[in-house]
Amino acid sequence: MATAIDIAFLLVYTLGAFAYGSALTLSMRQAQPIWTNRLRRPGDSGQLDSASVTLFAWSATWFVVLGLDQFFDVVTNASSRGWLDLAQLVLVFGFPPLIMHTMYQEAHCEVWPDGPAKRWAGRVLAGGYAVAVACVVATLGIVLRLWRVPSADLAIGVSIAATFTMSGTYSSVVMSRKPRRSTTPEGHQLRRVLNGLFITLALMNFVPAFLSTGSVSFSAFGKLMSVTPLLFLSATTYYENRFEFYDLLVKRGAMLLATLAALGVYYMLALPILDGLPPDGARPWLFALAAVPLMMAAPRLSRALSQRLDRAWFGRHYTPVTAVTTVLASLQTATDEPALIAAAEHSLKEVLGVTVRLSADDAPPDDVRTAFRIDGSIADPSLWVIVPNVHGERVLLSEDLTLLRSLGTVVTYLVENVRLQQRRQEQDLLAQELRVQSSQSELKALRAQINPHFLFNALNTVASLIHSNPARADRAVEQLSEVFRHTLRRSDSEWAPLDQELAFATAYLDVEEARFGDRLRYTVDADAEARRALVPAMIVHTLVENAVKHGVAQRRGVGTLDIRAAVDGSRLTIDVVDNGPGPEDSPDAFARTRREGEQFGLRNVRDRLRGHFGDAAAFSLTRDDTRGITVARVVLPVVTPEPRPGAVEAVRA
Repeated sequence: MATAIDIAFLLVYTLGAFAYGSALTLSMRQAQPIWTNRLRRPGDSGQLDSASVTLFAWSATWFVVLGLDQFFDVVTNASSRGWLDLAQLVLVFGFPPLIMHTMYQEAHCEVWPDGPAKRWAGRVLAGGYAVAVACVVATLGIVLRLWRVPSADLAIGVSIAATFTMSGTYSSVVMSRKPRRSTTPEGHQLRRVLNGLFITLALMNFVPAFLSTGSVSFSAFGKLMSVTPLLFLSATTYYENRFEFYDLLVKRGAMLLATLAALGVYYMLALPILDGLPPDGARPWLFALAAVPLMMAAPRLSRALSQRLDRAWFGRHYTPVTAVTTVLASLQTATDEPALIAAAEHSLKEVLGVTVRLSADDAPPDDVRTAFRIDGSIADPSLWVIVPNVHGERVLLSEDLTLLRSLGTVVTYLVENVRLQQRRQEQDLLAQELRVQSSQSELKALRAQINPHFLFNALNTVASLIHSNPARADRAVEQLSEVFRHTLRRSDSEWAPLDQELAFATAYLDVEEARFGDRLRYTVDADAEARRALVPAMIVHTLVENAVKHGVAQRRGVGTLDIRAAVDGSRLTIDVVDNGPGPEDSPDAFARTRREGEQFGLRNVRDRLRGHFGDAAAFSLTRDDTRGITVARVVLPVVTPEPRPGAVEAVRA
């Protein structure tokens, strides 16, 4: 019976070392919040303090020492092991001040208002460390027989009980003095549980004083008290981080105990057979070969146990593979981003059993249970995965959060793909619209140049000049033919050098100058670099025609029209300036004609610029009342010809 109890406690000590070692690893990982994108909330534990990490490390060491002591006790059946006994004495006196320090930081005593309470908390904590060191020195002196004390065991037991009583009283006071940051029911329940544990532990430390040191009850009670750190770990982890508690102490602990049990049963059955092996050099290899079936079965048994725990204890009905398959299948019918996000939220709730929200906003609400960000590509914003605090829904475990992050990453990639497809569709639609507009623009420009009204005015001008000024009539005919030649030549091309566009505009203005006579004066000023640049065909002519028809033609006196083009860096600016009437001079005519020009001519200019360059190009039509001029301005990226004929290279600012 004693051996069975010893083996049971040996397993418990192993579990304690494993649990606190895992808790220490988890604490170190959480101590660096920058390693994760998880949103830190005011109620979260945040960055762990040195006292908590030290307490975890101290407890892990405590259970390792107890496990070694119990192992040697089972193997050698010796009652004293020297250095292990001394290590236990040192470790046991370290718990009270570490617990006090942890509760000091948990109650945020450092931010209490300056006063007697804050000073008392700090001084008592320092005194707790001093008392613990003094007790260690005194106990080591007693054990090493540096001085003699009557009833040494009783003195050591009373010292341990006194320090734990001091620790429990201090912790209860500071936890009651200042409310915790978390005002949830779990937070208040944790305070009550911890206070109950402190009181129980303090009372338990006085029980050994009334038991015989050599009795079985004394030994059993000592072993029972040695596992009390597991109670504190269970309480704090359960109420503060419930998902970490399950993975840490239930699933991993159960798998550890199941592994030990399987090994124990296997060797219990196999050792009688293995003992009959010859005691030579082949014996270790035969032992290793005998363990091969167990090693081969271990992964399958571990997977089966994990799946059974997932279904029966944690409520997980999907493996990671089936979860991804389910989510992807639910998103196949989504054709746009809102439908994709809605389908993803529905499938995530089906897989995880909790409400999940996906948002591309800058920050999620504050009253959520969990939130983390999945970073997208450079072109797309991040996607927030949010688990709102819905009453009655289960708390996600750590493996659930890992699965949720993986599924969130998959959904983020799909959202990026939908956005990319939408952008491509918009670009294709814009390109198609541009081609239609280009064809319509060319056809409209051709028709505008050969419409009967234009021909009638031009021919009347030529007829009137034949008798009065034959040379001017000949020049007008030549310029008119140049206008038609340019229109026909450019009807199959969307781009033209600005130099050719200016020549076309000059020919057109010469014809109009013959008609208006001295009423029209024009200038063309463009630098060499601007003349080499490519521009959308007939865009300059559209601006010039609009200035003549709605500016110069509406003026009774001399009308001027200036064309200016210049390159500044990677930008080409084209200005067409006329001194036609403004809205103050002729409000009705100006408003009507300018509006018509915008509808039938200038709107085409704006649409073609947007189609070719997007937001990189701009068109404006402004009135300068001080100078009495109207300015039509086009600003676009410089487009230069490539060495291959007909190709262009766009350089955008």
